[in-house]
Amino acid sequence: MGATRLMSRRAREIAPNHQQVSNALAFCTIPFDPREARRLIDQLVNLTPFESVLATVNKISSYIVEGSLDEAKDLLSGIRDPYGMYEAYLWEPASLEDKIPEIRWTRVDEWIVRAMSVCSQVATSEKGNAKPSLEP
Repeated sequence: MGATRLMSRRAREIAPNHQQVSNALAFCTIPFDPREARRLIDQLVNLTPFESVLATVNKISSYIVEGSLDEAKDLLSGIRDPYGMYEAYLWEPASLEDKIPEIRWTRVDEWIVRAMSVCSQVATSEKGNAKPSLEP
């Protein structure tokens, strides 16, 4: 993932206002610097419905990495993919919590269920014990 993150950073330097490049950099940054990933996501504007859902998924992923499960659950309560029509490469929620990041092609509605499960299990077993972010 390091090479992909480096390529995304370079592309962002060339096209700093290109939303897809910023979104790609944010995605690649999630396991290593979740706060920076959220900062990049928060700068995105005029998102399509699909991009908006992905931005929210990525924010949730960043909170899971940090162990900020209340924030993740708050966002999960508002995210919707009612028809199961959105698919993408996404960070696997359990892998983020375990600090062994894994990407999987998945439907967003299925990802939401797995993320809710991670947040619920961890919240009940490790209340208040946030884990540190991965370092590059």
